[in-house]
Amino acid sequence: MFIRKWTTSSNVKGKIIIVHGLGEHSGRYEELASFLSKHGFVVYATDNEGHGVDPVPYGAAKKLSNSIKRIEALANMAKNEPPDVPFFLMGHSLGGLISIRLLEQSPTLFKAAILSSPPLKSYRDDLKSLYHGFLALSYIVPFLRLSNRIDPSKISKNDKVNRFYTLEPTVHDRISIGFFIDLERQINLSWKDIGRIDCPILMTYGSEDEVVSTASIEDFYNALSVKKKIKCFEGSKHEPYRDLDVKEKYFSTILDFLISWL
Repeated sequence: MFIRKWTTSSNVKGKIIIVHGLGEHSGRYEELASFLSKHGFVVYATDNEGHGVDPVPYGAAKKLSNSIKRIEALANMAKNEPPDVPFFLMGHSLGGLISIRLLEQSPTLFKAAILSSPPLKSYRDDLKSLYHGFLALSYIVPFLRLSNRIDPSKISKNDKVNRFYTLEPTVHDRISIGFFIDLERQINLSWKDIGRIDCPILMTYGSEDEVVSTASIEDFYNALSVKKKIKCFEGSKHEPYRDLDVKEKYFSTILDFLISWL
């Protein structure tokens, strides 16, 4: 497993895994990870299957569940490095859904978690009859890759970030039929198993996010029965931390939440 690790020169306060989203890679979280490491956190990240430097071709991952297992393996490795400090989880977009499913499957693994712009609305209604065609194809050609249909202009208010998103060779727009069907399954399971989440949660999103359903994020937050906070960044799109006028506030929101659970 490829692992990125950001260490801290100060006394270690805690450790955190950051889980990236669809089509991107863990290196896009360098700035956030460096910020947290400067404030006493050891940060871990890896590239999900079919992303970044992973050997599986871009978008050819057959199941989302494989990435959930990968993050669980990273967590089991990192939980004792260093020992005896609080262990946190953060996921953005698809990484937020991966984080939710891991919290539901391993409720005692993390002290608290941050869920940033997770996809929580079923795609079945939007695709209607196409969904059943995809379901049939998933048994025949699960590795068939299609566009994930993420519009780069909807990533951020920062046009420079959006342009780089389209040019960066380790960012892609591919998703396999099998992965899409399992994504739908994991979204449904995230709601079914929500009662298994047993740690404090911070949920964040941008008010102008058109990549995921902000209403579903609010609904999921309201359905949580644990200690929780939610933060909407007004005027921001899918990645609020890329906006120059929001980044500092976003980073402070994350840090303040982590410190509150040390």
